Amino acid sequence: ITSEALSPISSELAAMEQQAREEAYPSWLDNVVPDAETANSQVLTTEAPPTPRIGIKNKIADAWADLFKPVQRRLIPASVAFAGFLAACGPGGGAPSTATSTHPDTFTPPTPITTELPSQSAGTPSSSPTIEVTPSPSPTPTPKETLSPREKLLSPHLADLAKKAGISSIGVEFPGTDYLTMDSEKSKPILEQFNSVTMGFYWNIFEPVRGNFDFATFDNQMGFIQANKLTAKGHPLIDPGDYPDWLKNGHFSKSELKSILINHVTSLVSHYKGKISEWTVVNEPYLAPYRPDDVFYKPFGYDYIDMAFKAARAADPSAKLIYNDTENQRSDGLTTALTQQIVKRLHSEGLIDMVGLQMHLDASYYATAQDVINTMRSYGVPVAITEFDIDLNTVKGTQASRLALQAKIASETIQACRQSKVCKEITFWGIEDDYSWLREAVSGEKNAAPTMFDNNRNPKPFYYAVRKALS
Repeated sequence: ITSEALSPISSELAAMEQQAREEAYPSWLDNVVPDAETANSQVLTTEAPPTPRIGIKNKIADAWADLFKPVQRRLIPASVAFAGFLAACGPGGGAPSTATSTHPDTFTPPTPITTELPSQSAGTPSSSPTIEVTPSPSPTPTPKETLSPREKLLSPHLADLAKKAGISSIGVEFPGTDYLTMDSEKSKPILEQFNSVTMGFYWNIFEPVRGNFDFATFDNQMGFIQANKLTAKGHPLIDPGDYPDWLKNGHFSKSELKSILINHVTSLVSHYKGKISEWTVVNEPYLAPYRPDDVFYKPFGYDYIDMAFKAARAADPSAKLIYNDTENQRSDGLTTALTQQIVKRLHSEGLIDMVGLQMHLDASYYATAQDVINTMRSYGVPVAITEFDIDLNTVKGTQASRLALQAKIASETIQACRQSKVCKEITFWGIEDDYSWLREAVSGEKNAAPTMFDNNRNPKPFYYAVRKALS
């Protein structure tokens, strides 16, 4: 977008855009986002926890297939004006930049140099001819890569900041192979923030009929991931909330169920050996009364978790294996004690590499930073934040105050991860609000807005808070 393209934008609109931008980041962030010391000691809330939402994904399991369909996006004309404003802004926002490039777009060869040799004596014409000396043509310099205004706004990438902070992976839930085809000028710089992608191998989608594995769909996704130079992670091999009907209603014997479990895990992990670096082996297992429907728990108890980890380890010894659950980031979390019990047993057998803390946070109730740090350290293995988002659905107030609260929680969570010294990975669950599992079409929630980017693919205060916390 050239400066000429900005001329039709009225000064009033430009002023409004600038004011909104300043309110979204610089004017509030230093005041709202605490430093590490403050975050450690601050008690964020004394409210009683809300009714656990631990079963929400079970209720919408059938809607997960929607994640693999193209999303029909709403194009808002006002975003064009905002894009023009961003084109004139520097990476930090605020007033339009007046800096000009010192690197010309074209290279002009030097004018040939003409030199006349002096005559042998004054007044005597020289017998030597005039010699034209032309320097050897200089190679045309390779132009430096030019970042678009949006790329400048989102640079340096979160993955680069994380690496300097000791966090090896900043990832995102797989957004679909169509993601870059829709408004690629905005979507490409967003995807480039991350260095890993988590693929959703939900059993009812991957193997809807016994023995019929949908490798074609997921191989296509793998091609997209590799083409964009991202690391692939697999999630989940076993999840009671996503068992297919043929498994839930098959009335299989104990020996048949063992064979089904091992065959499913082995088939998946073997097929992607060397391509998927990390697997969530078991996610959200049986927990009465919240998760009562687990066909493997009934005959095996929690021993089926060990069976699944052993099968995964045998299929690809180089892949990292994760046990994952929700509500396990607090000392009093609903699944914290169960997670500690399972991780301890798996660790003693050498079967687990990391524990996953989903971190689907309800902005109306969340733990102190120090409690999160202590809980992370309590597991005795490296920690990964595997499904990070912040749900604003139950938060009242102005949109500005809601987004500021979301940013504050994000900052404290990232700081807790860094200070724990055991938290090594962070994956965001949803690349933008319109691609989140909490979007209205899937969850019914109208005001969740749980990700770092809004429906128009513009960064929210959440994003800037994460950047600052990583820095």
